[in-house]
Amino acid sequence: MQLVNFTREVAGDLDLTLQVVHAETRSDSKRAIKAVLRNPIKPDYLIHHHQTLFGESILRDLEAAGVKSYMVNAPITPDERDLIGFPRGKFSHWLGHMTPDDRSAGFYLADLLIEQARLNPSQSFALNRSGKVELLGIGGTLRSGAGNNRKHGLTARVAGKQKVELKRVIHTKWHGSGDAVTALLRTYPEVSAIWAASDYLAIEAADAARALGYIPGKNIFIGGIDGSIYGIEGIQQGHISATFGGHFMEAGWALILLYDYHHGRDFAEEPGLTIQRPLTLITPDNVGRYTEVFSGNNWKKVDYSLFSKVRNPDLLNYDFSVERVMSEYYSGANK
Repeated sequence: MQLVNFTREVAGDLDLTLQVVHAETRSDSKRAIKAVLRNPIKPDYLIHHHQTLFGESILRDLEAAGVKSYMVNAPITPDERDLIGFPRGKFSHWLGHMTPDDRSAGFYLADLLIEQARLNPSQSFALNRSGKVELLGIGGTLRSGAGNNRKHGLTARVAGKQKVELKRVIHTKWHGSGDAVTALLRTYPEVSAIWAASDYLAIEAADAARALGYIPGKNIFIGGIDGSIYGIEGIQQGHISATFGGHFMEAGWALILLYDYHHGRDFAEEPGLTIQRPLTLITPDNVGRYTEVFSGNNWKKVDYSLFSKVRNPDLLNYDFSVERVMSEYYSGANK
């Protein structure tokens, strides 16, 4: 709901009419889009997630209906890229694609956890007998493009490094990993960091570690990705060290790009047709400021028309970041 609520707020600030259609699965999304396109009154633009396995057929349907579209959130796999190409290519009505930089988030999460373990060598298990940080990776499903990109970041961080040892990376469903983590910690008792591809997996890892007598933040360091309520609460409770988030804003940012495009300010040159947005690191150091803005309704006080080039002709570059939203809120430039 965070994604929907943010997009609604942006639409309101731009005086746009927004219709939200909910779908639970990839096939549900395809059917929902077909239903929208059968409507005699079609939308001017459609913002949607890329749906693995259905991406080409959805774009084909949109092209045939003459409806311009913008993709958010989910990356496109190399195999699918061969089929659908890039925005404004094979499918001219596909205007752009925005995704989170999941690989960098995976890389920097691993980096943070490794450094936390290394900076606490006096704690039990922080370094193994060889002076190395032992690390576990808990990935999501193998079909998840985001999960795989996050894992690639993890493996890139540890590749060729002599002072860290990645003991295992396992793939699981996005929930229900606790037993697997318990088994891994019993097999590798000197592990001092657990990297997780999502916040929920990180919380499950923390629960499993605590049940075995580990103390998160003391002799084991755990982090996830998503910036979800699970991750935020996990940081506040001291169970995990960090999360990366902010991608719930992407549909709202896409709405601003489409608004400007519709009014003659194309985004093809800046920020470009394909955009990878960095995710925001949330730790105990900044979780208080983050939650003050985003956990309640304070983020609604920001005027999101300030992010539009059409509404602000002197604006040279888009800044679609969590930090910019927080800055606008704390500056008092609210609506």
